[in-house]
Amino acid sequence: MNLAESVVEFKDVKKSYKDVQALKGISFSIRKGEIFGYLGPNGAGKTTTIKILVGLIRKYSGSIFIDGEPIDYGEHGFHRILGYLPQDVGFQEWRTVEHALKTFGKLSGLDSKFIREHIPNVLELVTLEDVRKKKISKLSGGMKQKLLLAQAMLHDPEILVLDEPMTGLDPLSRFQLKKVFKRLSKDEGKTLFFSSHVLSDVEGICNTLGVLDYGKIIKISNPKDLEEEYRLLMGDIVEVKYFNDAPIVKDVEDLDVVEKVEVTDDKRHLIYFKSGGNLDEKISKALSILVEHGSKIRNFNLVSPSLDDVYVQLIGGEQRLA
Repeated sequence: MNLAESVVEFKDVKKSYKDVQALKGISFSIRKGEIFGYLGPNGAGKTTTIKILVGLIRKYSGSIFIDGEPIDYGEHGFHRILGYLPQDVGFQEWRTVEHALKTFGKLSGLDSKFIREHIPNVLELVTLEDVRKKKISKLSGGMKQKLLLAQAMLHDPEILVLDEPMTGLDPLSRFQLKKVFKRLSKDEGKTLFFSSHVLSDVEGICNTLGVLDYGKIIKISNPKDLEEEYRLLMGDIVEVKYFNDAPIVKDVEDLDVVEKVEVTDDKRHLIYFKSGGNLDEKISKALSILVEHGSKIRNFNLVSPSLDDVYVQLIGGEQRLA
């Protein structure tokens, strides 16, 4: 990718803390208007990456480009086009929503007139316009997180950098925040870069996933392409559900096109086919055996790996998630 095509580019960025190498030469690019999900277990190096990007860490090796230019930490540098929502930040809860945003704006050096004009816009974008005069102490967890997003957007940045923005939120608040992210990307043309160690936080909204582990980028891909790649790697799997008792497994396993059959706790069969050959023909052979046994099939479908499956494989197995 050419630098002109990306709004953010990391090239071989490394960072060490004494004897610990937190980042081991990471490289990736983020396009304008993209939602880039930065995924990895706790301690993988996600927050270090973000702190370097927003200028909180300036001692590192490698190169970072913003809008095709080397990153500029000076007074008139990249901060004017970048909004940051850190992992741990709080409000003085006696303030109202509007008062808190005015205070953040002044602390950021924004002009008072600009602040007044932009507060209604950002509150509308994050769907908090109805609680403008409400005290922060009266807001739900989801509303407070939206308010943090509003303060990151107050200066109308092109790029939003969000560190674990959905930590501690209930399912409804996560859903609402995802809708805001989609709107910012699709309708406002904002570029979002956000980290998470929880796959469901990024699933369904990201154009690109970058998976980081032990300080290394181990995968960057479109989510759909990633699922297809792992489907081909894992082979074709068919799930069979029955009206009656499941048939004997051995006759299906003995087919030359079948690798193995797994029986789940609820008596479903997962038929793993050997690689190669025509999938329709392999399925037809398996179905013939089931019909010969008089099996009444309730459901029969080709299983695709979920992003959860892919993520677990990428980071080395379920034990890493424990």
